[in-house]
Amino acid sequence: MHLQRPRYLLFFLLIAVVFHGCSQKPVDSSEEIEAPYITVTKLLSAELYGDAESARQFIDPLLVFREADGNPRIADSLLQAQVALVRRFARDNRLPSLLAVHKTRVVQKIEGDTAQVAFLDQNGPRERVRFILRRETSGQWVIIGMEFNILGSPGG
Repeated sequence: MHLQRPRYLLFFLLIAVVFHGCSQKPVDSSEEIEAPYITVTKLLSAELYGDAESARQFIDPLLVFREADGNPRIADSLLQAQVALVRRFARDNRLPSLLAVHKTRVVQKIEGDTAQVAFLDQNGPRERVRFILRRETSGQWVIIGMEFNILGSPGG
């Protein structure tokens, strides 16, 4: 009888753990967690579908398109031109390998309210594109810079 006591104790302990776990509040599946990479993916998706209005939610054109020189109209027209270009490439099946995400390694680095998402060659250190993001007060990430390396050297 003395040897069975630990078994019963273990059994009741296991039952207590199971019931305690079942009584815990379930995770709210509607809670959204947006990582910087998700913001970049949403921007690329909006561009591929030619949806400049949706793209505007994920990018700050005044900061990305410096050649607009602070002019919102010019920045907006540059964003629309970029969306149209990506859409045309996608439609004509000439999308550059730069956006072939499935053939890259993705590196995400978050430091406080800033982040970087870089797409690297699958078999080497060469960076294809880097997105710079800032977390807004709402918690949403917004792209504030893009650096493309289409013809860069294999070493970086």
